[in-house]
Order: sequence, then structure tokens, then C-alpha cells
Amino acid sequence: MANIRSNMFDAKDSVIVIGVGRSGLATAEVLRSRGVSVVAFDDKPIEKLVKERAQLAKLGVPLLAVGEL
Repeated sequence: MANIRSNMFDAKDSVIVIGVGRSGLATAEVLRSRGVSVVAFDDKPIEKLVKERAQLAKLGVPLLAVGEL
């Protein structure tokens, strides 16, 4: 497993989080708390991601799903 430094990402970075399951949502939350610009993507239809989109919107993270690209 990779050793990730706590200062690896900061406000000058942009990241795409692929997959918005539990770990994807947690990753987006941590990155946003560090000021990182985040966009999330998932391969499920957007109709099945209503809860996740709402959670990410609270963080200021847009969610793109299949058919929206």
C-alpha cells in the first residue's frame, strides 16, 4: 500500500475522484477540507446517485455520471 503524506494535496491541486461509494465520498471530503478542487465521476446512471450528488453538492463537488460527459 502506498504511503500518502498528509501534505500530498493542497489548494493548488485539482483531482478527479472516480467512484462515489463510501471511499470515494470520504476521499472527496478530505480533499475538499484541504482546499483541493475536486470533480467526482461514477459509471452509474445519475438517477441512482441522488443521495451521493446531494452529499457532494454540500462539499462543492460536482458529480458527473454516465451520459453526462
